[in-house]
Amino acid sequence: MKVWMVVKGYLGVFLASVLVASGMLAVQQRTLLASMRQPVAPATMTVEFDVVLKPRNEASLLANAWARSQQPPGHYLTPAQFGRDYAPSPVIQDMVSDYFHEYGMKTGAVWPGGLVMPVTGTVAQATAALGVAFDRARLSGGRSVAVADTYPAKLSSSIDGHIAGITGLFANGYFPVASRKAKGVPRIRSAAGASTISCSGLRRDNSPRLGYAPAVVARYYHLPRSITRHSVTVGIAEFADVTSAASTALGASLLRYARCVGEPLHLATVAVDGGSGNAGRSHLEEAALDIETLLSYAPGVHLLVYTASSGNANALYLRMVSQDKASILLTTWGTCEANTPPQQLSIEQLAFAQAALQGQTVVAASGDDGSSDCLATGHNAGLAVDNPASQPMVTGVGGEEFTSALDAKTTPSVWNDATYSGASGGGLSQVFSEPSYQRGVYSEVGRAALHCRLQSGCRLVPDVAMIAVGAKIDVPGRGWTLLGGTSLAASVFAAGLADLESHANVRLGLVNPWLYSLDARTGVFTSVQRGGNDFRRLHPGQFRVTGRYSLATGLGSPNFALLMDALKRRIQPQVPQPYAWVRSRMTFHLRELLERF
Repeated sequence: MKVWMVVKGYLGVFLASVLVASGMLAVQQRTLLASMRQPVAPATMTVEFDVVLKPRNEASLLANAWARSQQPPGHYLTPAQFGRDYAPSPVIQDMVSDYFHEYGMKTGAVWPGGLVMPVTGTVAQATAALGVAFDRARLSGGRSVAVADTYPAKLSSSIDGHIAGITGLFANGYFPVASRKAKGVPRIRSAAGASTISCSGLRRDNSPRLGYAPAVVARYYHLPRSITRHSVTVGIAEFADVTSAASTALGASLLRYARCVGEPLHLATVAVDGGSGNAGRSHLEEAALDIETLLSYAPGVHLLVYTASSGNANALYLRMVSQDKASILLTTWGTCEANTPPQQLSIEQLAFAQAALQGQTVVAASGDDGSSDCLATGHNAGLAVDNPASQPMVTGVGGEEFTSALDAKTTPSVWNDATYSGASGGGLSQVFSEPSYQRGVYSEVGRAALHCRLQSGCRLVPDVAMIAVGAKIDVPGRGWTLLGGTSLAASVFAAGLADLESHANVRLGLVNPWLYSLDARTGVFTSVQRGGNDFRRLHPGQFRVTGRYSLATGLGSPNFALLMDALKRRIQPQVPQPYAWVRSRMTFHLRELLERF
């Protein structure tokens, strides 16, 4: 007998457990961090962090990133070219480096792009240089780190104006949250063995109870599901110890899944600032969902997983951008925008602007707590959105669900499901103003716009929506499990973009302006017409779907076949037809003759 159940997480004993996975108890991040701290860090303990330098003419950088997104895909900057145009001058870099040298600290080579300078030293040296004290905390896997007791760091006025921020100090409990829900049948068993039945079901199941086979979902969204023409690499942000080694629980799950779908697993990892040693269940589950979904919906894709410890999200994003090895960047982790330090938001904005100029598309899950995103990490029940999905240069992906088998006539609803204990994240950013590409849909949100506290209008979240229920995933240590949430939705959407890139042989870059330009008459998007994302019923009547755009599901879900047709029209140069030229010349000469008389 299969039993539907809500799978709750657990509070671990390591610092990395502060990444409160969806479904876990809502607890203040700072309180958790305080409980993880050990005595004051020894003066000789090693401290490593990354200094993010302000670019030359930040306003020009952001303006050029927006301008580039208005143009068809094609030539983009390399990190070296980006550094040439926007990195701070060598004089400023030397000034910052010399400052830390004065305190006995060492600085490493600036990352490609010229915005990140790694710094290493002792706790005593860092305390003197930054004006902060350090405690000692232990990460999952046993590694100890020095944790700053305040944020932001207090810097000398001689260099403060040249620094955008510092990452890797773990200050104030700034940790991202997974947008993944583990629900449904906890494990499918049979006398013949779960693996055989699960693999069979993975190819044909089509129901809310048993899940939806990738082939069924692909037909519904008209996904080509093939990376055959040109290789595409998707970068994935994870905070787990990711490996494909068969000797590990995650590696064994990934290899089983790859055999099940009959596809090779092209996976490599990049450890950012020491990577992550977190082998906790919720973190491995999130990685399995992201990787296996991409493998299902973009067969043949190359996956490059960037791993970092919990408080190093900004360094992770900066590394993904500075290396520029992946054209699509996926993150299914996030923080409530209202709880995210402003400096961290600014650092991410710089990273995503660089990504846009380099032709990298950033895709983020919009969160699983509906219109009250802060509930995942505290007791704030107010309206809030998830970061980085709220960043204007990121494509935020919400969730939709179905109550029947998928076919051409099936219509979606907003994902808001007690079975999965979550709802599609969405609402109005209170940090980022309304981007130009959303002006055409701003009126669609109706009275909800009254919640905007910014004079220039608010960024609306999410941008699009995809299926957020019924993914059958081989979860490390648990076997076949039905998962859902906006992590699933974002991963399916990222896979769809990878399919487009492979067929068109071009990087898409920042796609938001293009997506919003495809108005309802093109038929590219199917808007969601039922439901809302007030999961806890804290804000009755708010953010229910109203028309073309909603604050629960954005523009809706795309038909990828039509999206491919639109992409072809966008990238193919419009060659003037000879008859048009002749007609214009004849009109000119006729006008010239008439003017003579």
